[in-house]
Amino acid sequence: NNSIRRAFGYNQTQMFIDFWFDNIDDISNYITWYYDSIKGNCFRFNSGISKNGSAIPLLKQVQPGISHGLYVTAFIDVYKKQIYNFMNFVRGRGLQISINNQSYIPLYFRDLTTIKTGTCTFIGIRRVVSEVLPEPYSSCKDLSNFESVLYKEFLKHNKKYQQNVCFDMCQQKTIIDNCNCSTINFPNILNANTCNTIEEIQCSFKYIYNDTYKVHLDGDCLQLCPLECETVSYSFSSSFQDFPDSGVYYEYLRMNPYIV
Repeated sequence: NNSIRRAFGYNQTQMFIDFWFDNIDDISNYITWYYDSIKGNCFRFNSGISKNGSAIPLLKQVQPGISHGLYVTAFIDVYKKQIYNFMNFVRGRGLQISINNQSYIPLYFRDLTTIKTGTCTFIGIRRVVSEVLPEPYSSCKDLSNFESVLYKEFLKHNKKYQQNVCFDMCQQKTIIDNCNCSTINFPNILNANTCNTIEEIQCSFKYIYNDTYKVHLDGDCLQLCPLECETVSYSFSSSFQDFPDSGVYYEYLRMNPYIV
């Protein structure tokens, strides 16, 4: 249950020493916890859902720069007993951040920016919108009259259509149809139970890692997932410096009650 899952890592108070957005000091209600089967304890910011599960207005800003973006001071450490640090053996120590558009279904496993511990990292975002004419002028399709079981899922969840996300959903649907469960590798908007038993996981691997099947799958999915005419892409640039400094701010962090 969730109380056990929360014990697998730091809670919000332990992890976030300091945070603000666009010079707004109290944004704690905009940070929500969720559990990921691979990453463990994760936190969402500005999802439109508050801590108690009710809808909350999105925070917005139109100016760039440190003062207007999201600022977070995070505490990352390992447990004294090495047996509890099994996740660090594979993934290393640090933070992984996924930045997504509210209008799209996020692909957490692909859109990850890694942040090293002991640094102050600055992340800049560049958004590019491209639009082309539909066929026969290009290979994209006018979706105004298009119908498929997967395209309807985008409409039902009020999300903009993306072919790459649709391909993942198509592979997920195949796993659900054949294994009666869903894999954590792909979006699960069909709300199927996650594959838990050895038999279910082995069944899902057949449709994830079998190259011969994936070739066949790509052909079937192409019929359900045409190329969209408007694409939105994000590119990230990052720079960093040592953190914290050895002067006043180090002493402030050392005496902070969150990490004592």
